[in-house]
Amino acid sequence: MNSRSSVWRIAPFAVLFLEQLAALGGAAHSQTPGVWSQETVDTIIGAEVTDGQIDARHKMGDIIRAIEASDDAASTVRKTSNLDIIDIAFLTDIAGPDTSFPKRLSDSLETYRAEIEKLRHELEGNAILYRAIESHRVLMRDVLAVRIENGHALIYVLARR
Repeated sequence: MNSRSSVWRIAPFAVLFLEQLAALGGAAHSQTPGVWSQETVDTIIGAEVTDGQIDARHKMGDIIRAIEASDDAASTVRKTSNLDIIDIAFLTDIAGPDTSFPKRLSDSLETYRAEIEKLRHELEGNAILYRAIESHRVLMRDVLAVRIENGHALIYVLARR
C-alpha cells in the first residue's frame, strides 16, 4: 500500500475527529461563564483605566502596607469580576537603573516575595486586571502590589511610563 492511499483512508476519520473536537470545544466554551460572559466582556471594556506617576519615597507607607497585604490581595483579585476604576501607579523615582530601592521597600519585597508571586499569578488569571496592565505595556514582573476597595483597584508598578 502506498502512502497516498493510506492518507485517503484516514482522512474521513480525521475529519470526523476534528468535527467532534470542535463540537466539544464549542459546548465547553458556551458553558464557561467566567471570562467569556457578556458581563465580564462589558466590564473589561467599561472599566476606566488611568495611570500616573507617584513619588514612592513619599508614599512608602502605603506601598509597604499593600505589599504586606499581598496574600489577601491575591485572594481578592481571584474573586474580582467588576471594577469601576483601575489606577496604575508608576513608581518612577525608584525605577531607574541608577536608582536604589529604599531599604524598607527592599526588605518588604524580600519578606513577601512568595506572596507577591502569588498575586502576579492571580493577576494573570483575572481578565479585567490583566487587560488593564497589559494595555499599559507593563510587565507582570514589575507589579509590586495591588489594593482593591469599593470597585477601585490601585496597582503599584515599578516601571517607567
